[in-house]
Amino acid sequence: MDAKLFLAALAVWGAFAVAGILNGVFRESFLAPKVSEHASHVLSTLVLVGVIFAGSFLFLLVLANLEIDYSKADLVLVGVVWVVLTVVFEFGFGHFVAGNSWSTLLTDYNLLNGRVWSLVLLAVFVAPSFWGCIFQKI
Repeated sequence: MDAKLFLAALAVWGAFAVAGILNGVFRESFLAPKVSEHASHVLSTLVLVGVIFAGSFLFLLVLANLEIDYSKADLVLVGVVWVVLTVVFEFGFGHFVAGNSWSTLLTDYNLLNGRVWSLVLLAVFVAPSFWGCIFQKI
């Protein structure tokens, strides 16, 4: 992966991290008091998935405007890097900053209990390749 592509991908993921924090604040401050905890979890997850797809679209537009070349493998690698960064951030921030237990953090990954946070991981993984296919660059 080209260094410019990698740095651009890191910058976009940083924006996703900020968006995720703001989304969590929105969920806890606005959604959770008005709807059930489960509904606020699902709604905020869907909002963040939308942000990720929109941000990924903008990411590929910027790459095109800056004439940064990428391949299908590069976009898959960007998705993998974003997933790893997201999981590390989620558990690192969630445990060491927010003070959540490891089991509490793992709860959001339990699809059988209606927890849909895994959709965020799926989104950060597939969004770059999805838009790459739409742009027909790969």
